[in-house]
Amino acid sequence: MKKLVLIAGLAILAIAVVVGWQFAVIYVNNVELHDDLKDASAQNGVNIGLNAPKSEDEMRKEVIATAAEHGLRLQPDQITLKKYTEPSTARVWYDITVDYTASINLLVYSYKLHFVQSNKSPTPLQLHVGPQSQ
Repeated sequence: MKKLVLIAGLAILAIAVVVGWQFAVIYVNNVELHDDLKDASAQNGVNIGLNAPKSEDEMRKEVIATAAEHGLRLQPDQITLKKYTEPSTARVWYDITVDYTASINLLVYSYKLHFVQSNKSPTPLQLHVGPQSQ
């Protein structure tokens, strides 16, 4: 009887680990995508004069490629872009919003997680350190 309880307990633990692992992978991929979107939106190469500014189509392709690196399949209509430029400094950046659903396939059930990953790059006026004084 003790062996049966032990085997059942180990089976339940194994199932919980497998399910937890699938959830963890999706959430880690979402966090990594957010970090990569911050880097892509900043366009640092443009801001220091190394590259030409990217068009919205080029930026969408970059976001799709970045998501694919993390195992996420995105379509161009799932990506919303808003381009900003600072004429005096020629600084260019994008606000990128990605709306997608990731599936977790359990043997008898498929669970979908919906994410809206938004990257709001700071405008030059929002760049500050510490709390603002009033």
